[in-house]
Amino acid sequence: MSSEVRIGPCGQALVFIPMPAMDSLQFSITDVVDPYNCTSNPATGLTSPTTGIVSEYRRPQPLANLPFLTSIMWDGREPSLASQASDAVLIHAQSAAPPVADQIDQIIQFESALFAAQTYDNAAGDLTADGAQGGSVALSAIPFVSNINPPGPSFNPSTMTMFFNWNNSPDANKASIARGQNIFNEKSFAITGVAGLNDVTGKSSIPGTCSACHNTPQVGNHSSSEFLDLGIATAPAAMAGGTSLSLADLPVFTVHCESGPFAGTDRQVTDLRRALITGQCADIGKVKTALLRNLAARPPYFHNGSAPDLATVVAFYDDRFQIGLTDQEKADLVAFLATL
Repeated sequence: MSSEVRIGPCGQALVFIPMPAMDSLQFSITDVVDPYNCTSNPATGLTSPTTGIVSEYRRPQPLANLPFLTSIMWDGREPSLASQASDAVLIHAQSAAPPVADQIDQIIQFESALFAAQTYDNAAGDLTADGAQGGSVALSAIPFVSNINPPGPSFNPSTMTMFFNWNNSPDANKASIARGQNIFNEKSFAITGVAGLNDVTGKSSIPGTCSACHNTPQVGNHSSSEFLDLGIATAPAAMAGGTSLSLADLPVFTVHCESGPFAGTDRQVTDLRRALITGQCADIGKVKTALLRNLAARPPYFHNGSAPDLATVVAFYDDRFQIGLTDQEKADLVAFLATL
């Protein structure tokens, strides 16, 4: 959403978030390697290891497909679209007064009527041809309720079926897209080291596919409000895998956990993410699962823009989870993601 990003006094696209209140704060920021001097400058940033403002660098999210949202903003800090709309008017529009209820209702009605999806692929052509169900018209008709496809016995891993009719198509480009969709739904790998998933379930390794986290049918975000840490916010020097991500220009925060179950431990991250909202060490690096529709129109990817293209996104996941994708499977998966 557009209100995720602000233009700060440091001349960079930022989101400025105050440190959590002391009664909920479990950590301190003991060091900041800050190439833009935003967080490290007391005038615009931290005033002590536990007080002040933290500047984070995050991609804006699309102002479309909002009826499918289960969390608002990357870190879930807005409880509702009404709250987000009011804050956007006060902060970005710099209004002297908050919008009244009728104005907020009009904003929400407008936002909730916007749907965005790819309708045409340069190689495969019309994404509604031959029985396919690509495009925003089909997307707008998809029913959604929170937790629509929950993990468990009733979970359906085939969350993406728009191009089912293109399986075995004589058109090589359509066949590639259909194969990519099948990989997304069916290619199993071991999900490991994901805070918010492995630790919550008590399972160090969980067999799953891409749809295990992207479980909202035909949309691709998570159908309940959950926050996960895949390691994308980990400082480059500490990141396991994903060396193709561009992280060198981001600040690095050294975070020391003072209390709670992680007391005495340290982490180095480029974004504290949800921990800046809850104050909990367990939430360091956690972020919501993003909507996948209309991906081709909005690079770079991930919350911090560290992946310049979809090929890099696929390479990161293949490396991170040791999936073992072949070159053809990578190309097919990119072709599919580009049609969303």
